Amino acid sequence: MLYKNLVITALILVISYAPAAFSQSADSYSSTDGNLTINESNLWCFQSLQCLKSENPFENSNLDEVRLNDTTEKFVVEGKAKNEEMYAEYDGLTGSLIKSTVIQRNIHLPNKILVELTTGDFKDWTMVGNKRVIKNFSKNSIEYEVVMMKDGDLRIEYFDSNGMIKDQLIG
Repeated sequence: MLYKNLVITALILVISYAPAAFSQSADSYSSTDGNLTINESNLWCFQSLQCLKSENPFENSNLDEVRLNDTTEKFVVEGKAKNEEMYAEYDGLTGSLIKSTVIQRNIHLPNKILVELTTGDFKDWTMVGNKRVIKNFSKNSIEYEVVMMKDGDLRIEYFDSNGMIKDQLIG
């Protein structure tokens, strides 16, 4: 029963991350997140609802309808695109960020992580997917999850915002 569950889990991971195996090429990286709505160059703006309203990076949305200093306790901004999800809560009075989580899947990884994946312990493994998680729109909170496969075995490695391997048990 345990073996069956492991095989099913492995298949689910491979199927859900498979598109990354064909979309990642070390020669094609011009930027780590150029095609994403939320990227390192605009994180600062997402920390304030006022900035988000004025810059509005979301096509087909009207954030002008959001009125601060109203009776609303908080505003929730959610968004979902092909490779990216966002959930953010803002204070209804000031527009300040309360908390947020951004999840981006199958993205171009930073060069430091790519180098790590192509040398040493990982050189015989094939990346089948990845995920970047950003908490509270902070560059320092960025973490990466990389799913790799070799000879039918799955391996998941975690990296911090500087591209250093992170031990998930320590946090």
